Amino acid sequence: MEDAYSKSGWQRPGSGVGPPIFIHYHESAYLMDALQRHGMEVLLHVNKDYQGSDGVTAQDLILVAKLVRKNAPS
Repeated sequence: MEDAYSKSGWQRPGSGVGPPIFIHYHESAYLMDALQRHGMEVLLHVNKDYQGSDGVTAQDLILVAKLVRKNAPS
């Protein structure tokens, strides 16, 4: 999910049914930079709105990358 990292935390499903889950939010610029620094090329970057059952819209982040440099820093 894309949003400020500081919003990460335990959340209950919008339906109120089921156990809470930990949602880890990330910012796409940070992830894309990290992938590129470690020898990956980002092939696809998509943001997709997701409407929760509680009416709150979140944004799914989809990144597809491939390794282009095997001697990336560790």
